[in-house]
Amino acid sequence: DSVLEVVKPIMINDIGIQGLKATMICAFLEVPWSTFPNYGVVAAGYVAELMGNTFERKGKTKVYAGNAFSLKTAVKAYGDLARAAA
Repeated sequence: DSVLEVVKPIMINDIGIQGLKATMICAFLEVPWSTFPNYGVVAAGYVAELMGNTFERKGKTKVYAGNAFSLKTAVKAYGDLARAAA
């Protein structure tokens, strides 16, 4: 729980790479769907965009490079988010 106490505010307040990383950490740790900002709408968008960008090997301008994340990591985060939403 102490890790989540640190990560949740980053996920909620940072719209850049740190927010994306915090969102992925929360997905991997299976936090409740209601914990994500706007009930996961923002989180799902972040991770879906990351998945597409990773697949195409392109980054997001001023946020992350095209090779910053592996597709396996992005797909795992998206799958964990989907399970949290169910």
